[in-house]
Amino acid sequence: MTPRATILEAMDHHAIWRRWFRDPADWAPWRAFLAALFGLPLSTGDLAVFQQCTGRAAPPLGGFQ
Repeated sequence: MTPRATILEAMDHHAIWRRWFRDPADWAPWRAFLAALFGLPLSTGDLAVFQQCTGRAAPPLGGFQ
């Protein structure tokens, strides 16, 4: 993890979070939500989840305020 890690990089830090985030597939919708919230790049799958859950075509650039 870098000093300025993203929220998603923090979730991937196994020494800290392995106990909670064991199966990445279980957390995929939450990861899509966090990526959109913080203005991080969305994968094609994340964008599909975002569109389905929000009815928006794309998240705002830079995330939500």
